[in-house]
Amino acid sequence: MAKKHFWQKGWFPGLFISLLFLSLGWTSTLSSLEWQVYGLGARLAPAPEAKSNLEIIAIDEVSLQQLGEWPWPRSYLATLLKKLNASDVRTIGIELPLHTAQSEFGVRRLDTIRDAYEGKYEKTVKDMLFLARQRLDTDGALANSLKQTDNAVLAIPYGLISQRRKDLALAVEQELQPFAIRNFSATSSGWSHLLPSVLTRGIAEVTQAQAPIPMLARQAHAGMLDASAGLHRSRLVSPLLLKFADQYYPSFSLMFAARSLGIDLDDIVIEPGQDIRLGNTQLDTDPAYRVYPRLYRTSSQTPAFPVYSFSDVYANRKAAADFQGKDVLIGITASSLVDEVTIPGGDRLPPVKLNAHLINNLRYGDMFKVPEWALTAQMAALFLVALYLSLLLPRLRFWVGLVTSLLLLFIIVNIQIGLMLISTLWIPLVMPAITLVAGVLTVALRSKIDEAYRRAEAHLFESNLTIGQHLQSQGQLDLAFEKYRVCAFNDTLLDRLYNLGLDYERRRQFAKAVMVFEHIGKSYPDYRDTLQRMQKNQEIQQMVILPGNGQSSAQQSLIVTDGVQKPMLGRYEIEKEIGRGAMGMVYLGRDPKIGRTVAIKTMALAQEFEAEDLEEIRQRFMREAETAGRLNHQNIVTIYDVGEEQELSYIAMDYLTGKDLSNYRKVDKLLPIDTVIDIGIQVALALDFAHKHDVVHRDIKPANIIYDEDHGSVKVTDFGVACLINSSKTKTGTMLGTPYYMSPEQASGDKVDGRSDLYSLGTTLYQLSTGKMPFVSDTLSGLIYKICNVKHEDASKVREAVPPCLSRVINKALSKDREDRYKNGAQMAKALRMCRNSL
Repeated sequence: MAKKHFWQKGWFPGLFISLLFLSLGWTSTLSSLEWQVYGLGARLAPAPEAKSNLEIIAIDEVSLQQLGEWPWPRSYLATLLKKLNASDVRTIGIELPLHTAQSEFGVRRLDTIRDAYEGKYEKTVKDMLFLARQRLDTDGALANSLKQTDNAVLAIPYGLISQRRKDLALAVEQELQPFAIRNFSATSSGWSHLLPSVLTRGIAEVTQAQAPIPMLARQAHAGMLDASAGLHRSRLVSPLLLKFADQYYPSFSLMFAARSLGIDLDDIVIEPGQDIRLGNTQLDTDPAYRVYPRLYRTSSQTPAFPVYSFSDVYANRKAAADFQGKDVLIGITASSLVDEVTIPGGDRLPPVKLNAHLINNLRYGDMFKVPEWALTAQMAALFLVALYLSLLLPRLRFWVGLVTSLLLLFIIVNIQIGLMLISTLWIPLVMPAITLVAGVLTVALRSKIDEAYRRAEAHLFESNLTIGQHLQSQGQLDLAFEKYRVCAFNDTLLDRLYNLGLDYERRRQFAKAVMVFEHIGKSYPDYRDTLQRMQKNQEIQQMVILPGNGQSSAQQSLIVTDGVQKPMLGRYEIEKEIGRGAMGMVYLGRDPKIGRTVAIKTMALAQEFEAEDLEEIRQRFMREAETAGRLNHQNIVTIYDVGEEQELSYIAMDYLTGKDLSNYRKVDKLLPIDTVIDIGIQVALALDFAHKHDVVHRDIKPANIIYDEDHGSVKVTDFGVACLINSSKTKTGTMLGTPYYMSPEQASGDKVDGRSDLYSLGTTLYQLSTGKMPFVSDTLSGLIYKICNVKHEDASKVREAVPPCLSRVINKALSKDREDRYKNGAQMAKALRMCRNSL
């Protein structure tokens, strides 16, 4: 056996998967899984109680109804700020876009008028222009209000970096400079520059930032605010530090928390690695300076942070004095203006409410903590998983390895969730967990592939034997024998050759059976009864076994010779002959694979018909299975199989107990009237089912109806002359069926439908109830004339025992005009059922 390469060794798949996940880093799919675990832990962890004076003034749907559509004039916001300034609010945060001038055009126009008419108009006009300018200058009004506010924080909406070019962001770089953190040196530490991980991602870069217009920006502090929060903030994790054009800026929530604590921008201490200090508050972030917030306990009655409508404060319905000494966030909550954020547990919050939780987390240190050793723990877990996949798992049996792997996965996930619940620590371990799952699947797949390869290698030495067995199972005995002949003898081959000889016997190919037994006898003459079977087959080689070679119908029987295997027809063993017909024979057979007993109808078509008619007749014979195979009804015989072998066509169908009704058509053997009616009901329902499936029997007669006297059940059989109503195979003018039971349209060669079968059923009921046929003639032409033109004698007059109601049903069924008969079998069955109930 060739020496294995290193990639074929058992340890390679596990090590490869581990290195692959380490090198590829944290893809979006794995990152999503990490956030799902974080969301689960955040939902299960006990919620802290809000202990802040933070409150929210919301631009809600009520405010929009009362103050008009958004955006409003900024003078509204200026008025609100004046009220809050008068009440000595501690910190005001405005989460609204202020990057475009609102009143620039109107103000410039008034300034142009003022300069053009300087000294040329009355003081009254001058005062009017001044007041108009003051009202139009909403930006100036807001700037004045911000100037009077000691502690306001504005939002700088941004979008995280994507496929766009970074140089698009440089347009507003100068406007953002006053808000940059100048005491931060962006240096990496530990393994952060080597290992791609959720903890070692770089600081989030901003591609577009929209600073407030200079008039407003000069009067307040500002921080970066994610403008796409409603789209991707469901993971909740928020960066506190963002990079824009090689400068670093605080987030809005960080800046607001700092101002709430009385800390200026220059006093926010950012240390390389993962530490941010706000005065005495240490913020535990990951190396990308992101925090993992905890949501405060809230309910519909007692929200974590009170929310007041903008319109209520603006219109003095809520006293501005109530905000004294508190932090106030002003933002949009109207669902028509902002997308809500999904939080753990499935609830949804507007971004301003979510920011309230984050700000309070920062102010009081309530977030999940990311320890400095989190990266080491993640790498250690990944290393242990790699060792397990490479060294231990390949040595374990499949089910032992599966249980062990599931236990290890359970431990990893529970450690991550448990640390969040017990110690409020966030250690990302989903990457080791996913590496474990992928590694187990890869090792299992590799193990199965190796096992299949070894099996194929072992089977290579017996390929001819295996192919021969396959060919034998498919019935290709000659090809199987050719494969067996080139194989060396062993116990397995001897057994298969012996069975091959028996298969030839079952097919009545005795000469070939002799060849097989001779081949065995040359090397192993004492194997079982090889010599005796060879002699027996030689003796009967000349006997007529199957129909053919010009034999008459009387000789067309499968002869079973003592000491020789039972004959096979297709996959069926022939047990005995059970009937003969005009064109074929019926055998009792058995399917040895499932043990089903069947009746097998055979026809040696090549002997009965001329060559030019043979194909059409063969199609006619096969049509019985085609049509009846579409019918699944309790009163219709079930067709299992159809085939042709050695010029013998056959149909395998359900083996029925009971007798056909031709045994009950003579006067001295008639069935009771109520039994005849019950038989008529069952046959009518069977025909109704067949007609609904576009199948017309065309040969309803007592011989084609099997009656089980013990159970009272009826089966309609022999669809050999049935045709599809919508089939092009139907030929107008072709007369099929038994003449005595034909309908007028069938006898005259017209195209027939289901009502023709009902006529034949009426004729059958007439014979079963009276013992006579409705029409009798010495010639075929005379019979056809009577069927088409002469009215039959009423059944109740032929035999007094026939009740009038049954006679009426028969009369209607035997109407010359098909339009006067029952429309379908269901109607006829209903009429018979009413007749039976009246007796």
